[in-house]
Amino acid sequence: MRIIGQASESLEPRIYVACLAAYNRGLLHGAWIEVEDDLAAMLAGLLAASPGGGRGVQAR
Repeated sequence: MRIIGQASESLEPRIYVACLAAYNRGLLHGAWIEVEDDLAAMLAGLLAASPGGGRGVQAR
């Protein structure tokens, strides 16, 4: 049984990315992305599918 707040046996590094343009319009649009994934492709896909219009500028 896993207790809430207890560390997992295997930790997988992830980051949460969100579209700021959607957020500024009052919408939450984001995704948890595994660090090992192709981040550039994942971010491009996230912005393209954003209800914020995908007009966001990707920080570098």
